[in-house]
Amino acid sequence: MSRSYKKTSIAGIHGSDGEKFYKKVRSGKERAKVRELLAAGEYEDLEEELEPWDEWNTSRDGKMWFDQDEFPKLMRK
Repeated sequence: MSRSYKKTSIAGIHGSDGEKFYKKVRSGKERAKVRELLAAGEYEDLEEELEPWDEWNTSRDGKMWFDQDEFPKLMRK
């Protein structure tokens, strides 16, 4: 396989298996808010009422660079 290795040595820092649960809950809250606004007929307030996603509130804490020679297994996809 020609693309089985990463080209850049950067990896996500996380303390959990994934963000699936957070994204599922957050998307559910957002869809409920949209349904509520549409039922009330408040189409103009739709963009203003939705809160932006807080990426720092997720289970992943960001990304960091690592040494390719020290951690060659992290270069695998």
